[in-house]
Amino acid sequence: MNLKHSRLHPIARRMIDVLPILLAMWFHAIAMQRWVLVVPAVIALVYEVVRSSAKETHPRGSTSRQWYGVVIAGLLLGMVVPAAEVSNGPLPPAGAAAMTGIAVAVCLFAVFTRQLTVGWVAAWALVSISGKMEMVGALRIALLGFLAASLFAASFHAGLMKNRIREVVVWGVLVAAIGMSTLGVAMLIGRVDQLFLGTVERLMNNPSENATTGLSDRVSLGSKSTINPSKRALLDLSQFPGLLRVKVMDEFKENQWTTSSKLMASTAELDGSVQPGAESRSMEMLFLDALDNSIPSPAGTSSVRNASPRVDGGWILRGKPDGVAVTIVSDSAQRLSLESIDGVDLLAVPSELNVALAPLAAELTRGAANISKARSIEAFFQNNFEYSLTTDLSGDAHPLVTLIEERRPAYCVYFATAMALMLRSQGVPTRIVTGFAPGEINPLTGRVIVRASDAHAWVEVWLPEEERFVAFDPTPSSSRREIMRHNESPGSIEAAVSALRSAVHRLWLLLRYQPSTGIKALLVSPMLWVGIGGLVWLWRKRIRRPIATRYPVTSQPVDTRLRKHYDRYLASLRNAGVNPQPSETDDELLARLEATGNQPLWESANRFVHRYRGVRFGSQAFDESLDEFDVMQAQELNR
Repeated sequence: MNLKHSRLHPIARRMIDVLPILLAMWFHAIAMQRWVLVVPAVIALVYEVVRSSAKETHPRGSTSRQWYGVVIAGLLLGMVVPAAEVSNGPLPPAGAAAMTGIAVAVCLFAVFTRQLTVGWVAAWALVSISGKMEMVGALRIALLGFLAASLFAASFHAGLMKNRIREVVVWGVLVAAIGMSTLGVAMLIGRVDQLFLGTVERLMNNPSENATTGLSDRVSLGSKSTINPSKRALLDLSQFPGLLRVKVMDEFKENQWTTSSKLMASTAELDGSVQPGAESRSMEMLFLDALDNSIPSPAGTSSVRNASPRVDGGWILRGKPDGVAVTIVSDSAQRLSLESIDGVDLLAVPSELNVALAPLAAELTRGAANISKARSIEAFFQNNFEYSLTTDLSGDAHPLVTLIEERRPAYCVYFATAMALMLRSQGVPTRIVTGFAPGEINPLTGRVIVRASDAHAWVEVWLPEEERFVAFDPTPSSSRREIMRHNESPGSIEAAVSALRSAVHRLWLLLRYQPSTGIKALLVSPMLWVGIGGLVWLWRKRIRRPIATRYPVTSQPVDTRLRKHYDRYLASLRNAGVNPQPSETDDELLARLEATGNQPLWESANRFVHRYRGVRFGSQAFDESLDEFDVMQAQELNR
């Protein structure tokens, strides 16, 4: 029994061709949450498969100018269309977003121009750039489907499916054996690598640990640690918010901050009123990424519109927006509401650190009240230390002791922890807060972009006379702004891309969660009408292209009937997938047709050109035979 290609329907044959590309796009949509880009692309691919199969069109040519346009369009799509950050990918998030946009555009253009090899290569590039280290759930299924579809399509085009079923089965078993062996070796290498790294880590006296801030439920300190700041955009705000609170941690044990069960069990409610004598301010917050069921908010938040958050201990808001964005109403002075500390231990300090830190803390705060003590220690760190994303506090003493005694550079978690423990050693109730300290304002829109790299940690000190906590930030602000590039204003192009990206993301969320509002917003969006105007301009330019320039230069007037037949000949070529250029002569066009290898098309065009020249420049008279030949020619080319 043989599997003949001719037995398959044309649509089935074309679907085999594009199946790896479709599955690569599915994988990309799952990995980077980019359905807004992939769904229209898949619809366009399916349409092209059905259209081309119905007409049995010949392969289309492409120019280098067209490929340049495809790459540029893909780059812009990749930069503008929202995409989740690739974890552990081969490229940084911004590069991955741009490169995958180019890969999607190349896949589309390759299918439309019937250049399968280019499309398959772009599909593999799309998968490799979108890939994550941990393949679970639908992502694993999509990857396996892509690999299987690629093998099947390659086998189909290699002619293996024309052989006997027995040979195909043997080949499939061989491929499966190779795949299983490769998977087994990879798992074995991973296990050996894990054991080796574990052994090395146990042999090290001061292993490097990464302290995490922002959305993490715990913050750890190590002798050596490094922060790899991510530029992934999380929030788009209507105004500068100050510090955005996400987590409150009050328990420090074994070099790790966590939230005590007592604080976690306490709850509160937003009453909608700001502090007495204070002014309220409203800030719109657009969520550009999922934030682990958290609503970052400034101190003194009194109400949240378009959301019904739960208020956890420490006035932390938990929940999700009901729509596209939320509006946060807060105290303009960012003063926390009244709070009780009954049953919460905010004075615990490990004995080793208490002995080492208490003398210096006492010297800095001698005779001062709680708030003055906090200001003195805050100024000590602000004026005597430098901010750094890489921390090396290795030595014989505790990392915090080494930090203070040797004035080594560190980042926010270390400064906040040192200040909190020094205040606790002097009887001042203290806790730390993690969240975000944004500093990037778009000069074109005035909106603030909060990125993952803006994650920050600071200190809140209890003031018994006010019965509330007050924030202090010991991290050296000037060096942090310099390293995080908050002193630099985004360039015009970067600001425009950021503004366009936020607008597209907002429109996508509206269409997803509020379709009627989204459709209205889309209809009045200038981006839509600019895009439609550009497409109309390109289309009109294409259909109004002067065909007369293709007529040979001569003093003889061209008979209107003959011109009509020549125009029909050019239109027939376009319908057959060939695009005659205005500056191209008939002989050059015939040579290009012959180079494509489509012999019937070349012979038909050659017959018409010779008949046309005989009538126009020779002694042949125009008669009904040319008209009949022209009609037959058009039917043949369109078949």
